[in-house]
Amino acid sequence: MHIWSGCRGCWRLRLAYNQYGELFEADAGELPAGAHLVALEATAVADLKWTFEVRVDGVVTGALGPVHQLIGMAPFQGISVGVDRKSPVSWPLWERHRSFRYTGALRSVTYLPGPAAPYDPETVVRALREAAAAFE
Repeated sequence: MHIWSGCRGCWRLRLAYNQYGELFEADAGELPAGAHLVALEATAVADLKWTFEVRVDGVVTGALGPVHQLIGMAPFQGISVGVDRKSPVSWPLWERHRSFRYTGALRSVTYLPGPAAPYDPETVVRALREAAAAFE
């Protein structure tokens, strides 16, 4: 997710997802000044895809997907919080601003795994093999 200034005293919240070079973006609305709980929920759906919902203080403000899950060697650089340094999620944003830090107050970040996806394990193994073969 990207948060950047959209007006004096407020911020704009956006979700960017790079699906193996194809960028998907969702505008999750204005984020007024003050403390907020911002949550991103990923839900596994059919065909090794997932959907995302952005919530601000418990209210859904944006959604994205379904998009392909990142498997195998992706994401290459892990998950960045507060700055997008190495391999940018959004190349257009990086080309405009380069790497820049979030300058607001970030109290904490928590990752909570949800239930396991109901995929047949052989489907996952096949996808991992195909992904590995692409790098050989």
